[in-house]
Amino acid sequence: MSRTEKEQRALEAATERRAKRKKEERGVYLLCASFFVFFLCMLGLGYYFIGYGLAGKEYRDLGRKYVIFEDTDGFIPGKNTAYAAEQAGGESDYPVLQIDFEGLSAVNEDFTGWIYVPGADCSYPLVQTQDNDYYLNRTFEGHTSNNGSIFIDYRDSAYLTGFNTFIYGHNMKNGSMFGRLKEYYTNADRIAQYPYFYVYLQDGTVLKYQIFSYYLTDGDSDSYDRPTNIAEETAYLENIKAKSSVKIEIEENRINTYATLSTCAGPAGSGQRFLVHGACVGIY
Repeated sequence: MSRTEKEQRALEAATERRAKRKKEERGVYLLCASFFVFFLCMLGLGYYFIGYGLAGKEYRDLGRKYVIFEDTDGFIPGKNTAYAAEQAGGESDYPVLQIDFEGLSAVNEDFTGWIYVPGADCSYPLVQTQDNDYYLNRTFEGHTSNNGSIFIDYRDSAYLTGFNTFIYGHNMKNGSMFGRLKEYYTNADRIAQYPYFYVYLQDGTVLKYQIFSYYLTDGDSDSYDRPTNIAEETAYLENIKAKSSVKIEIEENRINTYATLSTCAGPAGSGQRFLVHGACVGIY
């Protein structure tokens, strides 16, 4: 074999070794990158679930510390779900909660009242601020969390005196916040068992709402419209009644004010919403 041929073969062998080495290096880089991405994902999931748990503890502690019902040590979702007059021995038209409004206001100056939705196992402080974004990812105590808070639309009265007040909460997978609200939709017996929800205001007023309509819709639905006159209010009511998954007559003793509970529904990013409309049938 000539020297030129030997040199050519040596060159080819060296080229093959370099190519093999680069391929091995790329494999190591890809493996390291995969481990790094996996680490970041685990870190993110850990942060998510830790925040999830801390938010749940925060709200449970708030219920224990600031809200008392009869002989319990606090009003906690999942523990005090028996209903209204049955719990009060038939002596009241609404669940009698002893709420430390001053204490809750000291924790958060945006505190406006307490909402109790027995059919959704929902018992939380209500807040309101200057926009509808702040409390999407902040708990009542101001901690960053996907749980967020239950909050009143910034355009509505904190005392729910307008024609229709919008109240928002997240559809959490563990059933917290408005996570169990959809059970009205999935369980046909729910509305008969739990036809009301309640709002307790700082001045001692209790508002009782009869649920008369609920359904799935989109985030840009005309259900979020705001009527500006009596004719528009009448048309709005007829519209949301027609959309309802159930047909319910509103009690004759109603006051002409309403509250709408709104939460996400369906896959994340779908834009789907679940709405529950209540008519005020009692002010105590």
